[in-house]
Parts: sequence; C-alpha cells; structure tokens
Amino acid sequence: MNLNFLNPGILFGLFAAAIPLLIHFLNRSKSKNIPFSTLVFLKELQQQKIRRIKIKQLLLLIIRTLIIIFLVLAFARPSIRGPLSGGMGSNANTSAVLILDNSYSMDCLQENRTLLSIAKSTAQRITDQMRQGDEVYLFTSTDSSQDVSRQIYHDFDLLKQDIQKKSIDFHPANLSASIKTAHDILQKSANINKEIYLLSDLQQSAFGRDSSKIISDNIKAIAFPLVKKPVNNLLIKEINIVSTIIEKGKLVELEGVFVNTGDVPSGNKLAQLFINEEKTAQTTINLEPKTSTTESFKFLLNKTGFISGYILLEDDDLNDDNKRYFSLFVPDQIKIAISGVDAFDTQIIELALNPGTIQKSNFLIKEVSLPKMSLIEAEQYDVIVLSNSADILPETVEQIKEFVESGGGFFLVLGDKIDVNVYNRLLSRLGLPKILNVIGGYSVENPVFSLSREDLTHPIFHGMFESETANYAKPGFRFAFKMEEQQGVDKIMLYSTGDPFLLEKKSKNGTMLVMTTGLRPELSDITRRTIFAPLMTRIVSYAGYGKYSRPQNLNIGQFLNYKPGPDLISSDLEMKRPDLQYDRLEPDVRPNGAWINYPGTDIPGIYSLVAKNNVNMQWAVNVYSIESDLTQIEPTVLKDRYNITLADPNSDMQKLVTQNRYGFELWKYFVFFAFLLLIIEMILYRADKSVETEQA
Repeated sequence: MNLNFLNPGILFGLFAAAIPLLIHFLNRSKSKNIPFSTLVFLKELQQQKIRRIKIKQLLLLIIRTLIIIFLVLAFARPSIRGPLSGGMGSNANTSAVLILDNSYSMDCLQENRTLLSIAKSTAQRITDQMRQGDEVYLFTSTDSSQDVSRQIYHDFDLLKQDIQKKSIDFHPANLSASIKTAHDILQKSANINKEIYLLSDLQQSAFGRDSSKIISDNIKAIAFPLVKKPVNNLLIKEINIVSTIIEKGKLVELEGVFVNTGDVPSGNKLAQLFINEEKTAQTTINLEPKTSTTESFKFLLNKTGFISGYILLEDDDLNDDNKRYFSLFVPDQIKIAISGVDAFDTQIIELALNPGTIQKSNFLIKEVSLPKMSLIEAEQYDVIVLSNSADILPETVEQIKEFVESGGGFFLVLGDKIDVNVYNRLLSRLGLPKILNVIGGYSVENPVFSLSREDLTHPIFHGMFESETANYAKPGFRFAFKMEEQQGVDKIMLYSTGDPFLLEKKSKNGTMLVMTTGLRPELSDITRRTIFAPLMTRIVSYAGYGKYSRPQNLNIGQFLNYKPGPDLISSDLEMKRPDLQYDRLEPDVRPNGAWINYPGTDIPGIYSLVAKNNVNMQWAVNVYSIESDLTQIEPTVLKDRYNITLADPNSDMQKLVTQNRYGFELWKYFVFFAFLLLIIEMILYRADKSVETEQA
C-alpha cells in the first residue's frame, strides 16, 4: 500500500505546525531568583505539582501541533493506494477504456431489463466521472482487433451517444483479446491515470487460458458484475439430420439437442418444428440445470428442392438461442454416370434403379464411356458407377478423386474382367484398400459362400427391413476379391468367409462404396435375389444424396463457399440474407475454377444464393452455442490472471470510480482525530488553568 495526496500543495501548511512551538518559547518568562528563607520548605512541597504542570504543558504543545498537522493532512486529501493505483493526484489526466460486452448472452433479462441495457447505463455513469483533458476509448467484446485508428473520445456527450447506439452482435465474445488490446493502447498513453472498466456478464467462455497477467500493475482495472439473480435458459445446441437418404414422399427424421444452461429448472418448455414456416411437429422439454437431452422429430417430405426449417423454443430469460435453423436439398432425380465392360454390367444396374414403373424414377442415368469419364464435371452428376471396367486412365482416376472430394458419390463394382494391378493403382490413389487375391474360382459350378452379416445400423439399411433382423434369401457367390485391412474403411456387409462384400470410405465431402464381387451370373446369383434391387437403390441413393447434405452447424462469422456451374458465372449472383437484404456477389477466380466466398454471416438464419431468380444454394447459419453457457469466471481467476478487481454490485458509482482512480481517501479520519485531539486539548487546558490558580 502507498499513501498519496490528492491536493499535495496543501502540505506546505505543515509549516504551521511550528506555530505552537514558537508561541511556547516566546511566552516563557525569565524569572529572577530571590532567596526567601521562610518559603524554602513551601517550595519543596510544591515541586511535585510543578513537574506535573510542565508535563501537561508539554502534552498540550504536542496535541496542538498534531491538531494543525491532522487538519493540514485532511485538506491535502490523503489516500491509500494498492495495486489499482498509479495516479499522482487529482489534477492528473486519465486515459480510460470502456469494454462493453455486446455478445448475445447480454440479451439476457434481469428484472425486465437486458444486461446490455444495464451495461450501457453503467458505462454512461462512468463517463459522467470523466473531466476535461481525459481521453476514453470504447471497445466491444466482439471487436478485439488491434486497430491503431480506434477513436479517442474527448467529447463525452458524443461518447454517451455512441454507447447508447451499441447493439447485440451475434459473434462470440472474446474478452481476453479486448483486455489485451486495451492494455496495449493504455501502455502507450502519456497520461498518468490509466483505467479499464469491464462491463460484462463475465462468461467463463469469453476468457482465454492465459497463464500470465495481461494487465500491468500501473493500470487500474475493474469489472462490474451485472447478473444478480438466477437465470432461466434453455437452448437448442444442435440439429442433426438422422435420415441420410431423403426422398419426396418419405419420412425424414432429425434430432435436436437441448441444454439447460440456466440456474433453475426449465419447466415444461414447448419445442416446435417448422418446415418452410409451417409447424409440423412438437414436443415438450423439461431439464434440470446443467443437463441436456436429445429429442427426435419426424416429418413427411412433400416437395423437392430446397427445404428450410427451424426448431423454436418457448421464451425464457435469453431468447437468442431459442431458435435454430437447418436446410435440406431434395433433388428431383439423382444424376448417375455409369460405365462398364459390357452391356450386362451396366444394364442390370439400370434395371434395378429404373424398373420401368409408371411412377417417375428417382434416378437419371447416363452411360458414359470410360475414356470420357475424365471429362465429367462435378456439377453434371451426383454419382459415378463403374462396374467390372477392364481398364482406366490416370486422368480418369484424378477426375474421380476430384469428383468425390467435391461431394460426389463413387460406386465401384468389381468383377472378373478387371486388371488387378491397374485397379490397385486406382484404389490406392483414392485411398481405398488394395486387392490381395481371389476368393473362390471360375470353375466352381455351385456357389461356395454367401452373405452372413450386415451392419443394420448403417444408413443404407435404415427402413429397408420391417424388423430388426434382415430376413431375405441369401445370394451365393463363386467369385470375389479379398481386400487388405485398412483403417478408416467400414465393412458394411460380409461374406460367410468373414471377408467384406460391401465397403465404405469417406473422402472429405464425398462417399466411396466398393462391392467386391461381380454381377454376371457365372460369378454370383445376387442379381436374381430379392435383395438386389433395393440394395442397389439404397447404395446409389446413399452415395448420391451425400452431395446434397448440408452442414447443420455453420456458425456466425463462418464463410459460405460454393462453386457455381459455368452457366451461372456470367449471371448476376446475389446472396439473400435472413433480414431479406441482398448482397451482390463477385466470383473469386481460382486455378480450379470460380468460387463464391461470402463472409457476411453476421445474423442467424437462412442464406440463399440467388441467380436468374432461382435459389441455387442455401445455408443455415446459427449462433455459437458456447455463448449460451452462462457460467461466470471465478473472481480469483479474474484477479490473478487478468489483474482485474470485481466491483461490489451495490457500490456507489462516483465513489467507486474515485477510489479506483485515486485510492481510498482518509481525510475523514484525519478530521476525526483532529477533532478528538481538540477535545483532549480543551480538557487538559482547563485542568492546567485550575492548577495555575491553585498555585497562585
């Protein structure tokens, strides 16, 4: 602790403390000793009383001196300064930074007011304590950039107006970065007083894990706690699409993850599912504090194209996390490019996918010769199917790889016509396991192995069988390839030998599936079994719909990327925002083509890429669920790691700012002690006069 004086010039008045001493010496009379024999014994009797009188006179001298000293010190306004202090007096100018938390958690209600409204009122009261010559910076928790051109406020009326204009920003709070930026700016200031005022709900998630103090001891920093009562908050953390094969006329299942981040039980809250603004399903959620649950919603898909939806919760103390969006795309048809060694290998798959019924097929199939496979574009097709193809070119391999990485599906059916060495190069380039050897043989008349086990939890089998067990006539096989074991490759169906019949490998955005046998009758009888047509349909649908799956957890601030087709590049491209405003887009030309790269995801909702009056792509953007975690940082962590003191919620603003700037003032105590000494002086003086009278 350091003792400082807010009016140090008054200390010159301490010289007045010498006045009682001067008066004492000037008033001393020089007596002349005259011997008088008859009073000798009387003098000896009074000696003891005289000594007491002198002691009292000395005490009076000391007390009078202290009275003057204490009064001078009181007018000099002494203050005790701790780690928050650093000023040199009341005349020193101040540089201050107001950090206003404007993340969406500050939309939380406290006594019918949002935390942001309370924070802005507090910031304006702090501004009222600033004086001419002071300078103030205004930061927000969602803008932590090290911008040297930050505005410095000397006009505090303008500052108060700008404080009032601040609104909720859906980007997550980064208080550590804001505090660090404020510290760096204040360190460059020439003003003696340096202050940081943090107005926030002090979410733990808004602070980093810095190991050393960010704020130096010469900067005074104080945080104002705003949350004073328990919060009731239930949020939708995630929406996950359970159905992986989405078709018109079929049920679609999705799951919502709900979390109670509040301090009290949520009570029964209604959760409603809306599809294209129509309510289609609902349930109730009841959670204890700091618990979560997952609820399933199902709805009938009655159209194709882009489908947008959201889950909506009833109101609570924080409504910004009560609505979460998602987007689907249902194509009219899955576009398939197919190639095989002969007509049978392709026609049998086409027949399984398009049986010739009156109902419109979900698949649009085009046969493409193997050499022309290297020319296909990702926008042209959803799935590439190769069946028992005898040869393949390196450029075709690269095209398939790019096709899969852009989200397309690849279905490879092996057979007896393939060149193992060529296909091993293909498979290894795509990240698929290599062929080791052959199981069975061509000369075997009867099937020697069959299917034995399926992973019925795989999306391919979702809704395919009526019961939990797969009851169907098992096909027999004479010929198949044995594949090497490889990490990241899933075995979906197995032969009775334990070797895989159907494999899956994910590659970035796309899906690759490999059937390790051929379809020709001399290799197996699978094409004559009831399982064949539905299995082909599910495999191709699963591979094709992967291209249209939308990431459901895009957050505020993330870029939206899209590669439009050649026919759209020359069109007027616009992004339709959730607030129904339109942003003009300019494609970014890269070596691999033109791309849309949109950064303006600043509010939650549905973003649509519009060209030629049609929606060509759609995204669902949501708030960061971490911002709904209302757990507050511990005051000891705030002090030890950031050197920030937590203010008393009931403290007087003017007194708090004064103490923060100048320390704890002691003038009242000095006045009290001066008054006390004055009373003692009066008592001693009267006693001293009585003794003098008695002596006379």
